[in-house]
Amino acid sequence: MDNLQRLSMEEAKDKGTKAFQSGDFNSAEKLYGEAVETGLKLGADVSALYSNRSVALLRLGETLGTQTLRLALAEAEKCIAAKPDWNKGYFRKGEVYFALREYENAVAAYQQSLDKMPDPHIQQRFEEARQAISGFYFRQLLAGKELCTKPKSPEDQQVFAFASQMANYIYIVGDMHTKECMVVDAAWDVMGILRVIKGMKLKLVGAVVTHYHFDHTGGVPPPPYDSTGIRVSGIKDLADAGIPVYVNKCDAEAVEKKNEVPRECINALEHGDVITVGKIRMQTLHTPGHTPGSMCLYIDGSKDGGTADGNGMLISGDTLFPGSCGRLDLPDSDCGKMHGSLQMTLATLPDIVRVYPGHNYGGSVTTIGAEKRSGLLKTITKTQWMNMHSQL
Repeated sequence: MDNLQRLSMEEAKDKGTKAFQSGDFNSAEKLYGEAVETGLKLGADVSALYSNRSVALLRLGETLGTQTLRLALAEAEKCIAAKPDWNKGYFRKGEVYFALREYENAVAAYQQSLDKMPDPHIQQRFEEARQAISGFYFRQLLAGKELCTKPKSPEDQQVFAFASQMANYIYIVGDMHTKECMVVDAAWDVMGILRVIKGMKLKLVGAVVTHYHFDHTGGVPPPPYDSTGIRVSGIKDLADAGIPVYVNKCDAEAVEKKNEVPRECINALEHGDVITVGKIRMQTLHTPGHTPGSMCLYIDGSKDGGTADGNGMLISGDTLFPGSCGRLDLPDSDCGKMHGSLQMTLATLPDIVRVYPGHNYGGSVTTIGAEKRSGLLKTITKTQWMNMHSQL
């Protein structure tokens, strides 16, 4: 009998995981609940099931609101009680508190998780929660994890699978006091992005583009992927809804033509222009190389309208990744200009500035200092750089 019950528990767990991965969080929560009930009867360790049920309720709560989020919190507490030395329960608790906008509680829970086991992702969430206490809101969303998880059609399934392979990051930056935010590089899953924003009770007031490529803006993929007939959701969907689009002037025409964004919706930017959302100030740094109009967004922590911890951050698009940079073998990329962008622009920023890239290529975050020590911000002459890339 016990063996049958154990098989039943594992079956419910596996079905719950498949439902979660397909974006059916309601079914996932119920199936995890069934697995918990069976596991308790067996006297089995159900801490992982409590954790899974908590995150399923968290995803539901982003749409349904506070009452469901409180249920997610209760499951996280059960996870902690069942396995107090495991860091995952504290992390789940922190995630729910963050969604509830109880940032002090989120910081405490993330710290408890880190005390159990250091983890770069949880450290990042800890920093984001600390920032949010002051009113500064920052969220890094990964395609295939926080986004692209709820396909509603066969085309969605195809697009979301592609998105997971591309591992794009989408960013939300906002002011929790004015309840306004902007999205950076909105693509792949606009409805998912809007769900996150709605769950935080924020108002979207702008869409910023680091460069024109379809995986950061949406639209029809380039050859050979255009043969699939798919269209990726992106900034056109937002522009059609009246959301202004911000892009460097050198990529503005490409955004207008490739994404069919009306010219009147596009704000073409120069190097050094400042975009504001509430009191938050994002300075645009023109960093050509990957595309003619590639740009980074710099939030100076030492000035008003900056990050709460004073350190500053850079959303780098495809200009800088941990240990690498964006592709330089594309038709309108420019290896020489990339050298200038890295050495003359980004390498001049303070070492302590955190860098958030456009893809999960080598990690979710780095720092200017780390890239100066062992990445592409190390001092290198243009001749050395061009020789290094002579095969392109």
